[in-house]
Amino acid sequence: MGVFEETCLAHIRSAVSVATGCTEPVAIALCAAAAREASTGAPEEITVRLDMGLYKNALGVVVPGVNKRSVVLCAALGAAAGKTSDGMNIFASMGPAEWKKAEALVPITHVTVAAEARSLYAEATIRTRQSHVRAVIKETHDRISKIEAYPFSKDNFQLPAPNAFLRSLTLRHMLAFAQNIPGGRLDFLDETVEINRSLMKKGLEMGYGKAAAYLEAADSAAARAQLAVGAASWARMAGVPLPAATATGSGNQGITLSLTIDAAALFFNSTKEQMLRALALGHLVNLLAKSYIGSLAPVCSSGIASGAGAAAAVAWLLGGTEAAILGSIQNMLGGIGGMLCDGAKEGCAHKAALAAYAAVTAAYLSIAGCHVAARDGVCSGDIHGLFENMRRVIFDGMGSTNETLLSVMTQKQTIL
Repeated sequence: MGVFEETCLAHIRSAVSVATGCTEPVAIALCAAAAREASTGAPEEITVRLDMGLYKNALGVVVPGVNKRSVVLCAALGAAAGKTSDGMNIFASMGPAEWKKAEALVPITHVTVAAEARSLYAEATIRTRQSHVRAVIKETHDRISKIEAYPFSKDNFQLPAPNAFLRSLTLRHMLAFAQNIPGGRLDFLDETVEINRSLMKKGLEMGYGKAAAYLEAADSAAARAQLAVGAASWARMAGVPLPAATATGSGNQGITLSLTIDAAALFFNSTKEQMLRALALGHLVNLLAKSYIGSLAPVCSSGIASGAGAAAAVAWLLGGTEAAILGSIQNMLGGIGGMLCDGAKEGCAHKAALAAYAAVTAAYLSIAGCHVAARDGVCSGDIHGLFENMRRVIFDGMGSTNETLLSVMTQKQTIL
């Protein structure tokens, strides 16, 4: 393979990881664990600062193993029992014993919003009699960018520079990669589908599974995708202690991307190789979208990033031309581009399921020649224009949306 193919593959590999539990609580616990591991003595005060999006997404979601929810809990668990060596699976081995340790730290744990942070940011400071240590996570959920003793250095809160390689990709480049890469090089993506299928099976045994009879009665690729994605997301958000295969730092985005494409491929009787090539295309579209809209946008990335990637992949499985594949993405952004992200919780399953159904529908419609016109709304005649328009809406037009959503949410929340 050439440099182009290797670079595409490296970006896809970097976007895929395995995480137990919602990745925002994971990031908080990981940051607190890093500070505690660098400290000496028992904590007397734990102070955590989070960007608004991370705080919002960790506020109401269940933490696996302890069946509780709150940002304070996440920080206390990380400081009491977290191991940075566990990475994104920091909650995998936690249970009642770890919660008992964490409970003692809750009264000395304080969490606030870092209003100046414009992208993913977590800072945990632990003060003991012997030490005063700070750890910082920036840009990605598991990137510990700084561990330092007092006096602390000043942070740079500028937005990260756009990824030059991703911004150079056209849809034609992405299609060429997906169609021409040696099939065996994509085998690692098959494991991500299997991991998320396990979550789906668990979700079907839970409350979300009660919808199965209705959705299966209207058997279609869209209905199958809706059921698979919704069930897996529900199980994950409800705190089931099973890992999810993520995409660009999000389990729900990974679920939406992989299980929508998997369900459609099974319905179409596509080969496994075709499914994996479609998934590779979906990942590249998702990566490009996230390079524009950022890590934690006030709109649902399962819809406008992984949902867009899934739509493109399904259109490709249906034999769509480049124009039809672009049309499927236009249908997604022109349809559900404004779906709000109001924090991680079981209700995310409904949004992810909606994105999955919409993705398959968007692909079918575009193949049939029906797509939102480039002149309409946020749409554009090229893939970069689409996501640039969404970026403008998010960063220029929705500046206080996360703040307002968080205000609404915190009025209803208790600490534990």
